[in-house]
Order: sequence, then structure tokens, then C-alpha cells
Amino acid sequence: MNKIKNYFDGEKDERIRQGAYKAEAYAFRVLLVILGIGIAIKFFLFNFSIKSYVDELLAILISGGIYFFVMRKEKIVEKKKLGILMTLFQAFCLTVLSGYYHYHFGVLHYKTRPTNDFILFLFGSFITYLVALGIFNWFVNIYNQSRQHKIDKEIEDSE
Repeated sequence: MNKIKNYFDGEKDERIRQGAYKAEAYAFRVLLVILGIGIAIKFFLFNFSIKSYVDELLAILISGGIYFFVMRKEKIVEKKKLGILMTLFQAFCLTVLSGYYHYHFGVLHYKTRPTNDFILFLFGSFITYLVALGIFNWFVNIYNQSRQHKIDKEIEDSE
């Protein structure tokens, strides 16, 4: 009986791991779609140039890269406190990158020190990235929990 339990535990872990990869892929696609819709709405309603959204696109791609290469490898998503800290760290890194981009390539390049608008921009960017990454991580966790519950139920039914 012990061998059977070990077999099911291994199978269960493998199936949960595969489900986690699907959740990450779905969440990343959802974020890209939401970003695309937001850019399209702003582009068509407010007639902004598409160049002004390059940093947002880069930020989403960088956050996805951070997520896949750091969080997935270290299984941080499954640990709530570490997941929250990682989300804060990601938002901070993206805010710094976005601030660097706007300061060096934007209007602020010719000013001697950051203005209040720039500080408000950084604060708004941090909140935006924090919300987006929080939703991303929440979606992955909910999907993983439902998948784990489904697999547990299947294993109980098969016994």
C-alpha cells in the first residue's frame, strides 16, 4: 500500500507542476491582452503615438521574464509571503526601469533634477505595476489551487 501512495504522490506532484506551467502561460497571455486593449483604447481615443507605449510593453515583457526565470524556478508563488515580497520587488524594479527610460529619453533629460511630475509618475508607475503583478500572481495561485483540488478529488475517486 505504501508503494501505491508514493506512486500517486509522485503523479500528483507532476500533474500539479504541469498545471502550474499552464497557469503561468494563461496569466501572461491575459496580461498581454489587457495591455494590448489598453494601448489600443488610448491610441484610438486619445491619438497618442505608439512610441509612448514602448516602455509599458517592455515592462510587461521584463516582468514576465522575471516571473518565469526567478519565481517559477524557485517556487516562490506557492509561498504567500515570499510571493508578496517578490511582487513588490518586481514593481520596484519596473518602476526604476520606467523612470530611467523617461528621465533619460523623455522631456526630463534636459532638467537638472527630477520634478514633482516625475515623482508622481514614478509613484503612479509603481502602483500600476504592483496592481498588474498582483493580479497576475493572484490568477496563477487561484488556478494552481483549483488544479490541485481537482487532482486530489480525482485521486480520491480512483481509490
